Amino acid sequence: MRTPLFRYTEWVGLQDPDLDTQRPDWDDIRDWGELYDLAGDPSETNNLYRLEEWRDTREMLSKILHRGWFEHN
Repeated sequence: MRTPLFRYTEWVGLQDPDLDTQRPDWDDIRDWGELYDLAGDPSETNNLYRLEEWRDTREMLSKILHRGWFEHN
């Protein structure tokens, strides 16, 4: 998901992966993701996902993502 300030990705499995209407399987979360500060790193070269000082931002973005992110759909 992309906001004006961040790009955030959680890697998860898919429900019905063979269908065109794929949906994330939030119970199958991988142990990795991506978090980029677009203001400080517009080229997205420094993944902040595992850095403790970005944990609050990561958790906030995760909640938004899990509720449903449809701005670009």
